[in-house]
Amino acid sequence: MFILMSFFLYIFNLIIIFFCNSFFLSWLYMEIIGILLICFMFYTSLNNYNKMNGLMLFFFLQIISGMGIFIGMYFCNFYILMLFILLKLGSFPVHTWVIRIYSMFNIDELFILSGMSKIQLFFFILLINNNFYMFFFASFFSIFISSIYSLKFSNLMCLMGSFGIMSTGWLIVFFISKNYVILNLYLFLIIFLLYYFFKNNLYSLMYMLFFLIFMSGFPPSIFFFIKFYIFCKIFYFGFFLIFFLIFFNCIWYFVFYRLMNIFFFNFFFFFCNKNIIYINLFIFFFMGSFLMSF
Repeated sequence: MFILMSFFLYIFNLIIIFFCNSFFLSWLYMEIIGILLICFMFYTSLNNYNKMNGLMLFFFLQIISGMGIFIGMYFCNFYILMLFILLKLGSFPVHTWVIRIYSMFNIDELFILSGMSKIQLFFFILLINNNFYMFFFASFFSIFISSIYSLKFSNLMCLMGSFGIMSTGWLIVFFISKNYVILNLYLFLIIFLLYYFFKNNLYSLMYMLFFLIFMSGFPPSIFFFIKFYIFCKIFYFGFFLIFFLIFFNCIWYFVFYRLMNIFFFNFFFFFCNKNIIYINLFIFFFMGSFLMSF
C-alpha cells in the first residue's frame, strides 16, 4: 500500500510540475498533498502515542514552513523563501527535526513522509532561479552535518535520518547543476532501497546492499561517475571544497560498511559453505571499489 501510494504521489507531482509554471499554484498543490499525507498518517497512527507526537511535530513544522514560503512569495524576499524551503526539506541550518522525526516512525511510514512529499520542493529552487550559491552552501553543510551524525549515532533509524539529510544535500547539488535525469534516478533508487529495506528478508537485504553501494558512489557504479561530474562542475568553487566533499563521502563509506556488518552477517554466515567463491568475489569487488575511491 505504501509503495503504491508513494508511486502515485511521485507521478502526480511530476504531472503538476510539468503543467504548472505558477509559483503560487505549485505551492498550493504542495500544501494540499502535504495535508493528505498527514491525514493518511494520522489514520494509521491512532493507537500509537509516540507516533502521534511525531506526527503533530511534523504537522506543526509543515504549517510553519508552508506559511513561511507564502510570506516569502508575497513579499518577494528570497532569504525568507529559502529558509523555509530548507526547513521543509530538512536541510542545514534547520535540519535538527529530521533525526527526531525518524526516531518516532518506522521505515515504511518515513517512506512517504520524508520521500515523496519533498519532490516538488526541488522544483521550487528552479522557479526561484536566483542565488544558487546560498543553496549550494546549505547542501554542503548538510553533507557535512550528516557525516558527523553518522559517526555519533548507533541507532538504525537515527542513521537513516542522517542518510536523509545527506541525500537532501546531494539532491540539491544535482538540481542546481540541472541534472534532472540524475535527480529522478536518485529518487527512484531511494524508493527501491526503502522497499527492500522493509520487506525484511535475506534476499531483500542482499538487494538493498547493492542499492547502498550504488547510491554511495562506489566505483564502478554510475553514481561514482555522476559525483565525479558534479565535482568537475563545482571545481571553480575551490579545491578545498571538493576535498571536504570527498572526505565526507569517505565517512559515509565507513557508515555503509557498518550497516553491512549489521544486516548481512547472518546472510553471509548462512550461505558461507555453499557460496564461498561468490562471497570471495564480492569481498574482492568491495575492497577494490573502496581503494579506487581514494
